[in-house]
Order: sequence, then C-alpha cells, then structure tokens
Amino acid sequence: MTSGRGADVVVEPVGDDRMTDSLHSLALGRQLITNGFAGGEIPKVKVKMLLLNNIDVSQYWLEYVDPNAPRSPV
Repeated sequence: MTSGRGADVVVEPVGDDRMTDSLHSLALGRQLITNGFAGGEIPKVKVKMLLLNNIDVSQYWLEYVDPNAPRSPV
C-alpha cells in the first residue's frame, strides 16, 4: 500500500497491541491519532521509539469538541 514507506497518519481506536502495531506502520516523522482504548488496555509506549522516529502522537475525544465553536457553512 505504501511501498514500504509507511503511513502518513494512523487513527487508532483500539489500544492494546494494536497501538504498537500502528506506531510501527508509520513513516518517519508522521502522526498517530488515538481516539480511545476499545481493547480495554492503555498500552505502554517506549518514548525512545517516538523520539528516534519523530512520531507525533495526539488524541481526539468527541466530548472535548465545543458545540458553540464557529462552523463553516457546508
């Protein structure tokens, strides 16, 4: 799919070992977005791996979305 380069972005809702797999599937300098831990466990991630591969990890939770935020017309 990426010819061995790795993904630019992975959205990962499961946690557990899937998060580790997702991190390994990223290209250098790319981003993992987590939006939950449906697998039940919050995985332990080695920070060294994130630093050496320049991986950005962020989270997205719908409950933090401001319902009063300005919206663009569709």
